[in-house]
Amino acid sequence: MSELAIAREYQSQGKYFGPAPSSGGGGAGGGAAGSMPSAPGGGAISDSGPLSPYSGAPIPGTYTGPKTSDTHGLLRPETAAGQTWIQQHYPQFNNIGGYRQPDGFNEHSSGSALDVMLPSMYSHGDQRIMPIIQDVFKNNSDVDYILYNQTQWNRNGTSSPMDVRGGGNDTDNHRDHFHVHFASREDVARVQQIVARYGSLYGIEDQRRWVDAMISQISTGPKGCSWPDVF
Repeated sequence: MSELAIAREYQSQGKYFGPAPSSGGGGAGGGAAGSMPSAPGGGAISDSGPLSPYSGAPIPGTYTGPKTSDTHGLLRPETAAGQTWIQQHYPQFNNIGGYRQPDGFNEHSSGSALDVMLPSMYSHGDQRIMPIIQDVFKNNSDVDYILYNQTQWNRNGTSSPMDVRGGGNDTDNHRDHFHVHFASREDVARVQQIVARYGSLYGIEDQRRWVDAMISQISTGPKGCSWPDVF
């Protein structure tokens, strides 16, 4: 799926926060009906070809090995950096799990997730954790979602209830810990590239919010697009 097709798919689902380019006179784009919007600086944007890998400057500390479901005990750099940030800013969380053997989800075995266990000062499902979760999102741009209290909290501010797991026990249902998932730095950088290229065409004023919406979808992708196959 091409870059522009992905942009249009997000717009059709309401995941972009601005008007679509006008297909008639006036408004963003301002072209004739059915015309291709122009790229910044003139010229049409091509709607053909696959979405290329990240093509920007090298990202310091980025994992460069093959994509795999098992990093054999290693955390990806963005995950390790997130763990360090949590430990430095919230030292009460002194039990943070990272890697474990591959399971049906393979988020821990791929080095992409942390389990931050609640110390005894917090009850299970304690709402005092929510401002901390918000702070983790705010200060860790690679975090795409956090699971806590049987709910998935996404980077763009949305949330969704999760099905009951493990007969309702507190660990399987994320009440005695919060699970922090990290998108790869390459994926986040690629999202930022797409927004920088197409944001102005869609009249996007708050590009940070647009980036957050796309990062929130990295794991599942927009309808008809699998992000892991694209990046």
